[in-house]
Amino acid sequence: MNFIKLALPALVAIAFAPAYADARSRCVTEMPAYAVAPLVTAAAVTTASTLGRDLGGLAVFSYTASTMGAGSIVWGSYWSGGVITSAASGTVHGDVTSPLAATIGDSAYIYGSIVSGDVLTTGDTSKVLRSITSTGASTVGANATVNGNMLAGGVATISASGKVLGNVDAPAAPVLGDPAHNVGGSIGTAAVPANLKSDLIAQNVAGGLQIADAQTALGNLTTTSFLAATQVTSTTFYAGVYQAADWATTADITITLDFQNQDNASFVFNFTDHFVTGANTTFVLANQGTNDHVVWNSFSAGGYVKLGAGTKIMGPILATTYIAGGESAIVSGIDGMCGGIYSATSYAQGDASAQIGGVGCSFPSSIPVGDPGDPGVTVAVPEPETYAMLLGGLGALA
Repeated sequence: MNFIKLALPALVAIAFAPAYADARSRCVTEMPAYAVAPLVTAAAVTTASTLGRDLGGLAVFSYTASTMGAGSIVWGSYWSGGVITSAASGTVHGDVTSPLAATIGDSAYIYGSIVSGDVLTTGDTSKVLRSITSTGASTVGANATVNGNMLAGGVATISASGKVLGNVDAPAAPVLGDPAHNVGGSIGTAAVPANLKSDLIAQNVAGGLQIADAQTALGNLTTTSFLAATQVTSTTFYAGVYQAADWATTADITITLDFQNQDNASFVFNFTDHFVTGANTTFVLANQGTNDHVVWNSFSAGGYVKLGAGTKIMGPILATTYIAGGESAIVSGIDGMCGGIYSATSYAQGDASAQIGGVGCSFPSSIPVGDPGDPGVTVAVPEPETYAMLLGGLGALA
């Protein structure tokens, strides 16, 4: 079979660089400055390009407000255009970013930074391995730790047992529960970049439009098989472009995607309305070759995706409106791809214990070693870098 690849757009690039330099001794200089830089403005079809091997670490793109439930895991970075919440005991293996308020719950663990265009709150006993930045007030909870810096546009508060191992900057003196132990670096008044919130809003709009471009390109592929409205028994599919107006699976069935040992083979599932899985529906791969792909695309004006509790599926999954992962649902990738969830106009989120993104989609940067909660830990902060959230090629035409 001959395959035509889609080179679909990059979302945005966020450039990390020191936001200031001064004469004071600073143990961490990781404060980020931001620039909007869409990498591609339109989808293109070419026989020469290949599908992206990963999504640059972005596992969840939610155009509006999003919550990942208690005990959930995001294997990559987590973006929301509205209020963003990683609930109690949640883990994000990357950055948490929103132009509005950002909250991480008690005992949450964030491997990257948190950036908020509004207020920012870290729950009790939570840990952030890089910096936190907000245009509004920022609060570090009891027994919570931030390995990097704290930059707030409003009041900066650190509870008596909380720690910021780097520097704290805010317009006024921070509110410290234990001034002798709360801050490992220095205290200053460096300002949040004036354009931070507006840049984050612009990036969110650009991301939604580019997901829509990707969906349109996938939806225009020639259909090779049509699906019945409901899949009631376990079955096997073979590589191709599948389509249905609505597609639902019943609970507890297994659907095998058989690549028949082909290289560069792809499954593209296009739905002109919705895609819904019953509880514990399991998708498995068989006879996989190299450079194979699976993409789910609910691309109508009202298109949405609902994954029943315990569903196991590989992505990426794109929807025009919302994507809702049920309790303990797993959306993984293949061959190191993120396999995440991406909503063009609405929310993308998972319930308690959901897992989104492939393990190979973990944050594409070095991570500080050691428990940030231990006094005296030397934090190895990565050098300033350009961190691109890439929505690479997402479909193929058989």
